[in-house]
Amino acid sequence: MPSLLSIKRFLLLAALSCLYGRALEAQQVWSFVESSNYIFAGTDSGVVRSSDNGSSWQAVNQGLPHEDIFALAESGNSIVAGTNSHGVYLFTNNGESWTAVNNGLDNLYVPSISTICTHGTSVFAAILTGEGIYRTTDTGASWFAVNNGLPAEYNIHSIVSTGAAVFAGGAEGVFRSTNNGESWSQILDPGLTDSTTAALIVSGNKLYACTSNGLFVSSDEGSKWHLIEINLQRSTLDRSIGTCAEQGGSLYVGTTFDGVFLSPNDGKSCSPINDGWTDGLFRNAGLDAIAVQTLLLRGETIFAGTSKGIFRRINGESWEKVYPSQN
Repeated sequence: MPSLLSIKRFLLLAALSCLYGRALEAQQVWSFVESSNYIFAGTDSGVVRSSDNGSSWQAVNQGLPHEDIFALAESGNSIVAGTNSHGVYLFTNNGESWTAVNNGLDNLYVPSISTICTHGTSVFAAILTGEGIYRTTDTGASWFAVNNGLPAEYNIHSIVSTGAAVFAGGAEGVFRSTNNGESWSQILDPGLTDSTTAALIVSGNKLYACTSNGLFVSSDEGSKWHLIEINLQRSTLDRSIGTCAEQGGSLYVGTTFDGVFLSPNDGKSCSPINDGWTDGLFRNAGLDAIAVQTLLLRGETIFAGTSKGIFRRINGESWEKVYPSQN
């Protein structure tokens, strides 16, 4: 799910690449979703799928435009994909082709989807160009705007669902709906000291807000928040948190220039886990050019979707790049 922070970061990396005379060869990976025995990843050129825990990946793009897939979500037996400029597509029963489901979105100037979330039988999609949130209750056959209580031209970076509530986070703060999107109210808790949210992540009863000034967590559906201290030691240009994932009390945090951090005690202490996390693009500038944009935990395996492709870490071993192929 791309945020304003992601876009600024990409422009920064592109500028530095030109400065150092090398082209960016990265394969942007924006999103993950699991369905049946498959892992799906949304990239800058469509969707890839793995059936062997990430050892190999195959493109599944029939019917899909060749562009960024910013968001993926599972809805019943279907995968829902949000594209950069062609709205929403549906992939049903692990078939081999995608179908556009844009009735109600096709009147938008640019139906660019920044994030997708499922909540019961509803699917929510946010429009990257500031045109708010749309909802469907019939798997995309029809979409309707649900923006009551949201600021005008609100750039929404993330929508998530937990319990009876749906949350939207973006440049104007975090908003909550308890009536399936019919109305929204802003969360104004002093513990959330940076409400410009790049991503919202749900894990169990916890809701995480990833911001440019750290990672915040709430255990009561967004009413109260507190900051998780993460010491980003190497970054000088950007200290933002792009994503996180939590499993069994272990919290993994993806950053813009500092790789991945692990807290084994639910955020009480945190340290980098970047063995094997190498890239020579800006080594002379003292920068780590790999930006972590999405994380997926799968048993003893963690996947990182980055600006350089997909990395995998199994049983605490070093990271290895699994997509695009190194061959």
